[in-house]
Amino acid sequence: MFRLEDDIYKRLEYLWHDIITLKYRVHMFTESLQVAFKASNIIVTTTGPCFGPFNVDMPIPYSSVTLNDNNGYQPSLGIFTAPYAGVYVFSFTVYSQVQENEQLYHKVQLSKNGQAIAGIWESNRNDQDDNGNQVMVVELQRGDQVYTELMSGRKLCKHLQYNVFTGYMLYPHPYPYTDEYDE
Repeated sequence: MFRLEDDIYKRLEYLWHDIITLKYRVHMFTESLQVAFKASNIIVTTTGPCFGPFNVDMPIPYSSVTLNDNNGYQPSLGIFTAPYAGVYVFSFTVYSQVQENEQLYHKVQLSKNGQAIAGIWESNRNDQDDNGNQVMVVELQRGDQVYTELMSGRKLCKHLQYNVFTGYMLYPHPYPYTDEYDE
């Protein structure tokens, strides 16, 4: 009876050790997977109140980054690089206003590795200001890049602080545990 009791006690000790180790690994895994960013206020690179027009499609850099967990968003480039494979949610808001006799004419798209996946455009002759919003769920591999870009020949003017680009990881890929998450 004593031998059985000792055997059960040793097994419980091993089990307890395994549970503590697993708890630590789960905590480390989930802590490192917190990925989110919020960027707003488009950086005007020319004189005047407008971003653009440019003769090529231009990634939009934002000057105010109020959240950048895991440092995936690069403000100077306006590009988010996925630190982990998974499913992400991105949203962007576009706002522009032009002078009374000007035509409101813009197109902003969300691109993944150079390929457009969503867009907002305006070519309205009835008013001088407009906004649009887009939300996308996107599957990314580690290193994929996502950004908003202003299409060539278009411009965004005035109140550029109302333009916002956000993203976060909804969940990592459900692959077995690998060293990719050990960094």
